[in-house]
Amino acid sequence: MSTEKPYLMNSATNYRKLHSMKNAAVFQIDMQGNFTYLNEEWEKLTGYPPAESLGQPFSSYVDWKYKDMCSGLFNQLLSGSTGIHKEICILTSQNEVKKAHLFLTIDYNGSHEASLFSGTLTDLASRKPAIDAFCANEANFRFITDHLTDMFAVLAEDGLVLFASPSHTTYLGRSLEEYIGSFPMTNMHPDDWERVFDAFLESVKNGTVFVAEYRYMHSNGQWIDIEMRGKPISGADGKIQVIVVSRDISLRKKMEGELRLTSNKLKTLINSIPYGIKLENENKEIILINEIYKEMIETGGGEESFIRQDEALNEKWNHTIPNRQSLHIEEVQLQNGRIMTLDAVPIVDCGQFEGYLHIYRDITKESEIEQRLKESEQRYKSLFDYNIDSVATFDMFGHFIHVNSATETITGYSAEELIGSSCIPLVIPEEREKVRNQFYKVSEGVPQQYETRIFNKSGEIIDLHAAVIPYYYGEKITGIHCIIKDITEKKRVEDKLNYLAFHDPLTGLANRLLFEQSVKQALRSADESGKEAAIAFLDLDRFKTVNDTFGHRNGDLLLRKIAARLQNCLRQHDTICRQGGDEFLLLLNQVTQEEAKEIVDRVLSVISEPYDLEGSKFIVTPSIGVSFFPSHADNVDDLIRHADAAMYRAKGQGKNQYIFYESGRDGLSPQRLEMEMELRNAVKKSQFSLCYQPQMDLARSRITGFEALIRWNHPVRGMISPSDFIPLAEETGLIVPMGEWVLRKACEQLKCWHKMGFTDLIMSVNLSMRQFNQRDLLPNIANLLAETGLKPEYLELEITESMTSDIEKATTLLSELKKLGVRVAIDDFGTGYSSLNYLKNLPIDRLKIDRSFVRDITISHSKDKDIVATIIAMGHNLKLEVIAEGVETQEQLDFLKNFECDQAQGYFFFKPMSAPEVDDLLLNGV
Repeated sequence: MSTEKPYLMNSATNYRKLHSMKNAAVFQIDMQGNFTYLNEEWEKLTGYPPAESLGQPFSSYVDWKYKDMCSGLFNQLLSGSTGIHKEICILTSQNEVKKAHLFLTIDYNGSHEASLFSGTLTDLASRKPAIDAFCANEANFRFITDHLTDMFAVLAEDGLVLFASPSHTTYLGRSLEEYIGSFPMTNMHPDDWERVFDAFLESVKNGTVFVAEYRYMHSNGQWIDIEMRGKPISGADGKIQVIVVSRDISLRKKMEGELRLTSNKLKTLINSIPYGIKLENENKEIILINEIYKEMIETGGGEESFIRQDEALNEKWNHTIPNRQSLHIEEVQLQNGRIMTLDAVPIVDCGQFEGYLHIYRDITKESEIEQRLKESEQRYKSLFDYNIDSVATFDMFGHFIHVNSATETITGYSAEELIGSSCIPLVIPEEREKVRNQFYKVSEGVPQQYETRIFNKSGEIIDLHAAVIPYYYGEKITGIHCIIKDITEKKRVEDKLNYLAFHDPLTGLANRLLFEQSVKQALRSADESGKEAAIAFLDLDRFKTVNDTFGHRNGDLLLRKIAARLQNCLRQHDTICRQGGDEFLLLLNQVTQEEAKEIVDRVLSVISEPYDLEGSKFIVTPSIGVSFFPSHADNVDDLIRHADAAMYRAKGQGKNQYIFYESGRDGLSPQRLEMEMELRNAVKKSQFSLCYQPQMDLARSRITGFEALIRWNHPVRGMISPSDFIPLAEETGLIVPMGEWVLRKACEQLKCWHKMGFTDLIMSVNLSMRQFNQRDLLPNIANLLAETGLKPEYLELEITESMTSDIEKATTLLSELKKLGVRVAIDDFGTGYSSLNYLKNLPIDRLKIDRSFVRDITISHSKDKDIVATIIAMGHNLKLEVIAEGVETQEQLDFLKNFECDQAQGYFFFKPMSAPEVDDLLLNGV
């Protein structure tokens, strides 16, 4: 049931249509109970002119006995009741009391708020003669009306019910007493009332038959569908009455709705069929088509286009259809190029031919898929046969089924030799069980990737990376696909890089990482056996003179010769490490102090023997400090620090000697103490300056950025080299305020250059180990960028490989730096001890090749060229930029360009420059 309001004749427009109703006073009352509208019948009923009563309360015209009842009626309407019928008594202008039939309802505004009460008052006394007159002959047709299944009624010309058959009670649920004397329209649906009432008045006016359907509210609150047929007639007294026959058509409406629903469902079903459907009767008249068929007709060029202009096909069609036989045509070509299949099926009902059902199926996509499948097979064959990697298919037992030419190249065997044979004999013996297990996992449906080694036909061992996946046919695994890559060269490079990760590339000695691991193992062994171990810190006394006199190349040659002599002096289970520059660390494993003394004496003697450099004899002497475990310390760092302190004491006492560490003596010379004081004073008074060395893009021959380099302007000694004060600054912790000053100054200077219009320049700044380990490094850098206004992507922080020894800490910190947006570079790459496995996971942007490798890359027998080429290739494989420092010759530049090094810096391009010099350089368009 609809709950929409208003239900009944609830609009001022509709009520005022009743203005001309005879013997019915039509009124409207506002929410305060005062009249706002009255028609002319009001004066006939009460004797009061409408104009006099407007604005007066309705209750003032109601007999006192009915006042409370009327108030209750208004409240009922406000509580949700619809139309109300009551008999009341009203007062006339002559103080008479008249019985009247009251119909009352409520009007709502556009916001569904109650706005007016509307209704009619009918003089029962004046109506009674008409009703009685009509019913005078009731006995004559009572028998007929009592047995009518339809509803029979007689209405006055204004719509008042004069007579109603008992069937009204059956269908409408209202008593005859309630229905007779009322207006049928009062319980109509509001959407139907105006239409029906207009048709009724038109019928009365013109004397024509009217037919109307409307919704009527049953006494149970349900809407029922009524069909009304009426014909006006003139009575003996000349008054017009309307004979009305009505029937409940709710069931018919329901069936019609269900029929429409069924029809719609049928149409939906037919339209949902993904084929074109056409139904023809026996006269070839179209009965039904679906939307897909319509689309075929519209896009395919018309009905006649469904059959190709093919004589054999036309003959088959013309023979089959007239003879009422089934027809199937595998392929029908439309004018628009689409391809169809056609089935024509005769429809026979009880042996009677009714017509044809035509079914058109668009197989254009299937044809395209079939064509694409052929193309896919061809592509697969091309990918298989011409793949640069080895591709092979195996059965479930590991026998070759299919191989491509790359497989033949890797193994050395022809396809005829491989197909049908097992792959296991090719695998080296120690790897065979692993390969069998991998095949088993893949046969269970789990793809695998692994590395293994095989023998080729020549007996050489080849390193392979295999990606193995199951091959399904339907739901069943019937074979195994394998994509194999030859990684022999890659493994060679990795082995070389791993060697570099643990060894000094210049001397081949252990680097700091390998040395520390060896020391830790030695300390454990010494602790378990109760023996001692010793660390000797060796520094060459005159090495700088060699570099200055004979050049760096001869300096490197001297270091290699010293390394060879050291190896001859030490025992097999001892370890030698090149600490860096001209410093070496010696691990004397399971040794007494007397044995250590003998070894160190031998080292002093051997190292001090003359060296032949370019035909000249040259002597360097060592200063050595020694510390013992567990006497002097129980950990690696303290042992090295104490040996370092003892070494400085040896230097301070005349060099070319060794000293054993003594507790309480840190080995600091007065000169070192003086230097430290001066350095602290320099930090306070800002005696430092920055110079900037340009970095060049080799492909485009342009400056991409600068490396900031610190200089100490000593008031007495003049310009002091960083190599003379940076180590002391690191040791004393002064490197932290110095580093913060460098960062700020470099960022401020780069911001100035950006404002000059050179907005793509990058500034590289070195971070010290102490800075890198500061807890507030990240917020300090973030604040610095915010204060200087420099965008983070233009700042590059350079760290050394040694800073990544704690890989978890380094990865975390570098990741946070990357979140800030700054760039990260590994400085002096190749001289430290970073692992390749760690390096590939570090969030860095650039590798910087140390100048020690660049120096000799043009010498034919130098291994440095292989190292540099490897570092460049590795960096590019890791998606990193590579920059080389220390480029001093055209030959070095040509070598780097040949191996596609990204950038370079060095004296060949520009020396480190002051800020004003850089300004001139940039403004001159270099």
